[in-house]
Amino acid sequence: MFAKLVQTTVFFLDVLTGAINPTLAAPLKLAAAKQGLTTGTFTPGVGTTFADMTEPSFTGYSQSATIVWGAPLNETDGSETSLSPANLFRATAVTTPQTITGGFVTDGVAAPNCGILGSYKLPQTIPIQNPGDGFSAVIGWNMGGSNASSYAQINQ
Repeated sequence: MFAKLVQTTVFFLDVLTGAINPTLAAPLKLAAAKQGLTTGTFTPGVGTTFADMTEPSFTGYSQSATIVWGAPLNETDGSETSLSPANLFRATAVTTPQTITGGFVTDGVAAPNCGILGSYKLPQTIPIQNPGDGFSAVIGWNMGGSNASSYAQINQ
């Protein structure tokens, strides 16, 4: 299944090159990005913060390791999209039932002080309760800041 990833900021060329953007309190670093999941209701969009979302607490969950982005792929609009590796999110023990509603990409700073670079809502929720329940997620990040080309690909 695919979900549209809504970038929280459109300054990704600056982020990728490490340039300082004067409109941000601190430069965001795509190079340190991590992926996480959400439960409950939230609305992805510009200005989405970590406080707007609730991370799951199932046994075995943690945000991904720092994302090592793949080589950029050329899009038909002339922009480039890089892919994350598949990040596996899977319960390792029986847990209180939880419903995954979406996910996010952070700047790598520890929660709750992390910046949200982008977030997505799943077109259908994913239940997590038993050992082995879960999925993998690949982020396709458009380097030109195009929300039209950024996505999350979910494989159960």
